[in-house]
Amino acid sequence: MITLQFNKNDIERINRGLSRISDVRKRSSVLYRAFVRLVLTLRIKLQENVTNRILKVRSGRLRGSIGSKVYSSAEGLTGKVGSGVGVGERVSYANILESGGIIKPKKGKYLTIPLPEALTKAGVPKRPSARAWDNTFIYKSKGNNLIIAQRKKGGGVLPLYILKKRVKVPAKRYMSKTVQAYGNLAFRSFFSELSKGVRRWG
Repeated sequence: MITLQFNKNDIERINRGLSRISDVRKRSSVLYRAFVRLVLTLRIKLQENVTNRILKVRSGRLRGSIGSKVYSSAEGLTGKVGSGVGVGERVSYANILESGGIIKPKKGKYLTIPLPEALTKAGVPKRPSARAWDNTFIYKSKGNNLIIAQRKKGGGVLPLYILKKRVKVPAKRYMSKTVQAYGNLAFRSFFSELSKGVRRWG
């Protein structure tokens, strides 16, 4: 998730503006709308950053899973932006693309990493798994890697997957970089919406 915090001066500025609105319900509504504007600004920029900027688009699942929502509780309002926020399920690889890490197989001994012949031009696997391919076998390459390949009709071999016991995923920091680049823009959008509400109801 993306985290932004208001500093002391920002909070004083918010309170000064809201104090001009006498109606408590309208005051709450103005603050809520300002929060919605803030998280929506970050949501748009985060979606842009995973669209061939910081990350390349493959299936589009991560981009489609990014949402934003403002939550109300006894402690106040909290805005959240990220994969699975208000728009369905969080994609499983959202965290590891942000912070990096090691992927190990949950079942079996090896991960099956698709090779170019098993991918579309966009980099999406052509089949749901290695088992979905016919006439496959495993051989060891000259580099001592285990390869799943397909015997082609009429002869020939088509390498499809490389087997690995673990894969290191580098940190892309796509959420952190979005905050660094557009955090100030999000705050400006918040105060712009807040000022609009204060002018209307204050």
